[in-house]
Amino acid sequence: MIPTASSSGVGAVQVHITNGRPKSAEEWAREITDKILHVGDSAPLPIRDQAIHFRDDIYRCVRDNIALAIQQEREWMTNQIRS
Repeated sequence: MIPTASSSGVGAVQVHITNGRPKSAEEWAREITDKILHVGDSAPLPIRDQAIHFRDDIYRCVRDNIALAIQQEREWMTNQIRS
């Protein structure tokens, strides 16, 4: 018989809400980036600094693409209303 080990756990649960408005591209980007990459406090300083810069690059990429998608959808909807 092959020994097996299993464990399961649930990470931290976070709830992000807005009041009376949709989330901004920045809010979506931060939430997505946090799901993609977490930088631990206990990481050695050089690795932590590199990971923070990488996380910031991911955030900017996600934010810019979400903002572009929002802009394109609004333009499409405006054109649909006008036609």
